[in-house]
Amino acid sequence: MTFWRVTFPLILPGVGACLLLSFTASFDEFLFALFPGGNQVTLPVYMWTQVRFPQTLPTILALGTCKFLGSALLIGTAEWLRRMGTQQTKTIA
Repeated sequence: MTFWRVTFPLILPGVGACLLLSFTASFDEFLFALFPGGNQVTLPVYMWTQVRFPQTLPTILALGTCKFLGSALLIGTAEWLRRMGTQQTKTIA
């Protein structure tokens, strides 16, 4: 019971920030998506193949902007959660 009432609330912001940062880092890894190949096309590989065609370039640029903004939002949320965790630690100590 002590874990759920004391320890878990203290580590929750750090765990949440870690999850968001690791998702952002793995989402932006193009080479890991390109080399395994397979039958299914991932988003980074799709964007890479569509850059060659001028008529799809505006769509790919918009998709890249959305991907960048989503990553920035996730990193901002992770930082907010981290700061929230350090504030809770200061008030408890």
